Amino acid sequence: IRFYYDIGLTQPVYDNGIIGEYYNYYQYLPLRSESNLSSTDFDRYVSALGYNTVPTSYATLQSNQSMLVNQGAAFKFGEAKYGINSLLIYALAMHESGSGRSSIAINYLNLYGWGAYDSNVGAAKRFNDIQSSIYEFMGLHIRGFISIENWRFFSTSLGTKNSGLATKYASDPYWANKIAGWAYRIDRY
Repeated sequence: IRFYYDIGLTQPVYDNGIIGEYYNYYQYLPLRSESNLSSTDFDRYVSALGYNTVPTSYATLQSNQSMLVNQGAAFKFGEAKYGINSLLIYALAMHESGSGRSSIAINYLNLYGWGAYDSNVGAAKRFNDIQSSIYEFMGLHIRGFISIENWRFFSTSLGTKNSGLATKYASDPYWANKIAGWAYRIDRY
């Protein structure tokens, strides 16, 4: 990404005589890669955010509760079984579920809001447990988005609204940037 002062890209921002550049590593990291983080790393991260227990209902949600507590092993198992990067999928879960605290995550055991729409969140799919939500998302849904034979395919990375997973998956034009931001913070931790 090159930086300019104006929308017409005629006034570059210089850094030591060259146009300033930035590369968002996590936004373009292939989903078919392997994360070097362990299940314990994921569990420690959610704990560092102050979450240490699992809520029983959205109506009684407390500040220390998240559906992502002690779920690191499920993400690593999914990575090994389906060949999908656990860090990126964990970051996606953090974003889509409000850090495991959304009503859909708690009431439907659905970390990704699968089946819900902006106009009908009640259409979200119900899962029997959080692990099933993770495995279906990694093994079925994401694999569809990154398979070249699938009509939803644009890239094997989060990408941008014009090219990548975000093209068909999300209505927010900055969705991929936000997921990449989560991945960066988790990895940095």
